[in-house]
Amino acid sequence: MMQRVVATELGIPLERVVVRRGTTADTPAEAGIGGSRVTPVVGGAALAGARALRERLESLVPGKPVTAQLERAKGRARVEGKYEHPAGMHSTYGYAVDVEVDRETGQVRVSDVVLVVDVGTVINPVALRGQLVGGFAFGFGQALTEELLFEDGVLTNAGLGDYKLPTIADVPPVRVVLITDEKGGGPFGAKSVGELTNPAVGGAIANAIEDAAGVRVRSLPLTAEKVRAALAAR
Repeated sequence: MMQRVVATELGIPLERVVVRRGTTADTPAEAGIGGSRVTPVVGGAALAGARALRERLESLVPGKPVTAQLERAKGRARVEGKYEHPAGMHSTYGYAVDVEVDRETGQVRVSDVVLVVDVGTVINPVALRGQLVGGFAFGFGQALTEELLFEDGVLTNAGLGDYKLPTIADVPPVRVVLITDEKGGGPFGAKSVGELTNPAVGGAIANAIEDAAGVRVRSLPLTAEKVRAALAAR
């Protein structure tokens, strides 16, 4: 993302931009990459730095394209880019979910998912889809399979053999529809996505179960046992 932002602003090929990964030895402490803020905040700082570099180059070699300025400028030019937490940084989204419910066993199968997301400007299409579908997969596991089980205060399913994470065989196809008209507070009008697609998955599947079978299950995960009990209690 940072490479694309800088290269786009300077009008140079991607390979001309090298992102150096910092370490704890040469960077100050910071809050980390959580909160879906890397693209809006770090990307905004990268964009500000690229603009500062362009202005510096234009002052050194005026009237030439950036590529020519880079060739003719001697030595190194150090610039800094800063960006505050922007307004309008988060995307908005909605789910449409199709489920099949076995009325005898309570088993739930999610057969189709449509995810509509207002993302603003797309900077990296592959990474964007990975974030969106990955967020759905996390929410899918929380909604249907993942549960911490305790006995006498002791966690009894601490291993992956017992704690049921969804695999690629479990997660249904996700059709992603991107809305890009309304720009956000990130670089070039981008918005954050990150973990934002996690929380609504459980609610969407629970609503679909109610629509299909006429019962409302109000706790996660939405297991076959809970659905079957709700069906029997009607």
